[in-house]
Amino acid sequence: MKRFWKETSHQHAGVKHQCFTLIELLVVIAIIAILAGMLLPALNSSRQKATAVNCVGNQKQLSLAIGSYTVDYNDYLVPFNNGNAKNAWGHVLATNGYVAKVSSTKGYTKFSEPGALKLFRCPADTTNYDDYDTVNKFYIPLSYGYNSRIAIPESDTKYRLKLSTLMADAAKTPLVADAWKYSQVKKVATDNYYRRSIIGAYFDIKPYNAHPYGLNWMSVDGAVHAVDYIWYQPKSGYVDIWNFPTWAKQMYYNPK
Repeated sequence: MKRFWKETSHQHAGVKHQCFTLIELLVVIAIIAILAGMLLPALNSSRQKATAVNCVGNQKQLSLAIGSYTVDYNDYLVPFNNGNAKNAWGHVLATNGYVAKVSSTKGYTKFSEPGALKLFRCPADTTNYDDYDTVNKFYIPLSYGYNSRIAIPESDTKYRLKLSTLMADAAKTPLVADAWKYSQVKKVATDNYYRRSIIGAYFDIKPYNAHPYGLNWMSVDGAVHAVDYIWYQPKSGYVDIWNFPTWAKQMYYNPK
């Protein structure tokens, strides 16, 4: 009888100990969940800031590439496209070797540094859009739009603009900007013209929130702006600031 009582007491003591351990485990899990809830937003915010900084870096390098092109081509800025929408500004820079060394094999353009084409992709871009050049037969990852009023077409200098003619409004005039979020106006999500260009009238959110604070855009003077607004023409929706500089307004991500 005495032996049975001792074993039973030991078993009960064991059950009590197991129950206490389970409670401890639940408390620890609850604490971890609370800490995760507190830390994850901060980690996500840090990640978003990092991608935004990398995006600024991409645009600064593109600014240098565009500047080199302008020097080589007698002050003319990179054209928006070659006039028939076969290739766009990014392809012009790429095929002329301003972002990577180029070699052509059997009519297909190849790059000795294909990773350099990532400059055209915003790290925050979730669309994974690739723009195809039917002339040179290659894709570039494209997140950034170009000022479509700058130069169309490439082959006719009559419609092309020189950097020197835009300097008066250079700081306000967008040249390259985040352009990977679109409204459904005119089905811009499937139209490569709108995917390649900066057009204020078709911004999904004004301007689209490519980054938490708004977007990154490069002005004609080469500076890159990480802000919540972009300069545009309210009547047309375009960003040809030089045509009517007194009409230009700031379009805000958070309206003010």
